[in-house]
Amino acid sequence: MLVAVTGAGGFLGGAAVRALLAAGHEVRALVRTRKVAAGIDARSIELPLVGAEVFAGCDACVHAAAFHGLRVEDRQRMELVNVEGTRAVLAAARAAGIRRFVHVSTMGTCAPRADRQPATELDVIQPGPLTSHYARTKLAAERLALAAADLNVVVVNPAALVGSGDTAPSVTGRRILDVLHGMRPRVHEGPVNHASVEDVARGIVLALERGRVGERYLLGGSNLDENAFLDFVCAAAGVPRPALPRQGVLARLLQPRRPIPGNLAINDDKAVRELGYTKSPLEDAFRMAVADYRARGLAP
Repeated sequence: MLVAVTGAGGFLGGAAVRALLAAGHEVRALVRTRKVAAGIDARSIELPLVGAEVFAGCDACVHAAAFHGLRVEDRQRMELVNVEGTRAVLAAARAAGIRRFVHVSTMGTCAPRADRQPATELDVIQPGPLTSHYARTKLAAERLALAAADLNVVVVNPAALVGSGDTAPSVTGRRILDVLHGMRPRVHEGPVNHASVEDVARGIVLALERGRVGERYLLGGSNLDENAFLDFVCAAAGVPRPALPRQGVLARLLQPRRPIPGNLAINDDKAVRELGYTKSPLEDAFRMAVADYRARGLAP
C-alpha cells in the first residue's frame, strides 16, 4: 500500500514513516521542510495549502501534521494548521481518490474525565476555561475527520510521547530536559499517560490495517504521576531527583508553583483488544530520549 504521511518530518510522523516501511508499505512523506531519510519520496506542503496532486497514486493517508503552541499568539496558527489544515487535507485526499484515512488526534480530546478516572474512547472533553487551545483545535479536527465517512476514517489518540527524535522538543520533552538540567518541571496534578513513540507509531500502522471505520483508538503506555515520571527520567539519566524550589511568601504569591489542573490518565484496552496494540518497556523509551537529547547537545 502506498501511504501518504503528513507531518512526516515531525516526532511522531517520522516514527510512523519508519513503522510503515518496516511493515512493508511504501511511503510518500508530506513535509513542511524536507527532513526525511534519503530514498523516501518527499513532497513539500504548507498547511492549510495542499492540493490533490500530492496524493496522486496513494492508497491511504496518515494525517499526523499538527502545530502545538502555548502562547496566545500561537492560537491563530493552531486554527490554521490543526483545523483548516485538516479540512484541506481531507478535501485533497477525497479529490485524489484516497479510500483509507488515519487521523492522528490526541488523548487530550478524551481526557480528562470529570470523575478523574482513566478516559476511554467513549469519552469526549467538554471544553471549558482550563482547556488548552491545542485540545480545542484537535477536537475540532477530529470531528471533521470522523464526518468524512467516504474516506473510511479511523482516528488514533496518542498519549504523551517519549523517545528519540523529539527535535522540537514537545511539552513532554521539555519536562524531561528540565529534569536533566536539575529543575523541577511543572506537571499535571494527576497522572498523565506516557508512551513510547515507536509503540504509538506501530499502533498507527495497526489502525491503518485493522482499525474499524469511524472508531477512535487511544494509544498509550503507562499512567504516571509526578513521582513516577521523575523516577523514569532520573533512572534513565543517572541523575538525582531535582529538589522542589524554595519560595518565600512574596514568590509564592506572585509566581506560585502550582500543578496544572486535571490529569491525562487513559485506558487503551480497546486498541490492545481490537488492533493487537503492544507496549514495550517504558524505561527503554526514556533511555532513548535522554541519550538523544545528550547526543544533540541539549542536556548535560
